Amino acid sequence: MKAVLTGASGGIGHELFKAMSDMGFDVACCSRSKPKELLRLVEEKNEQGSHHDVFNLDLESDESIENCLKEIEFWGGKRIDVLVNCAGIPYGGLINMTKMDDLRQVFQVNFFGQIMMTQKISRYIAKNGGGRIVNIASNAGLRADKGTLAYGSSKAAMIHATRIMAAEYAVNNIAVNAVAPSVIETDMASEMDPKVTQKILNLTNIDRLVAVEEVVKIVVFLVGEAPLALTGEVLKVDGCMSL
Repeated sequence: MKAVLTGASGGIGHELFKAMSDMGFDVACCSRSKPKELLRLVEEKNEQGSHHDVFNLDLESDESIENCLKEIEFWGGKRIDVLVNCAGIPYGGLINMTKMDDLRQVFQVNFFGQIMMTQKISRYIAKNGGGRIVNIASNAGLRADKGTLAYGSSKAAMIHATRIMAAEYAVNNIAVNAVAPSVIETDMASEMDPKVTQKILNLTNIDRLVAVEEVVKIVVFLVGEAPLALTGEVLKVDGCMSL
């Protein structure tokens, strides 16, 4: 089985790669950079008989996306079973303080670029008889928190796109779902304003941030044992956060 994973060098993506490799997937790890830790891990897994590879993918560049897709086509022989759209960039700012260039950048990475990847990869999955697509969204796309215009709107767009993908790709036996976590305990979260973090904790009913492995377990289920009839859903992983 072959899978494509965007954002493979991030906190979630790195752990997703390890989990999907353990499931038996050969993984095309797509990342803006090729960090040594990811390359080392891929090499170790390949020495055990896997066929992973790392590809440069800058979602801000259509040319980079197209080049990455060509390399994946050669790597996978046009056979792809799973796509996990995990890449993304954060952004916080009130509406009147948000620059249009920043808004466009967030949407390009978090939405437009990933739609471009999905359009092509979904064709490979369809030709292979079907498979799974999982989009890593955010509960920010379901809430109306101040200061989340760019990030929240981009994730809301991906959530809506997930439902449309599920409807349109059902004929190809492709299940499409989204995972919408709240703030995850990663290096990125550690850079947040402690006051913002505490505000989020006050809204949850588990009084802690979401652990990376909790998100990974949901994705593993969706690309593995989940029935194809489970499609078009948005699975919140937010500790029962209050509205």
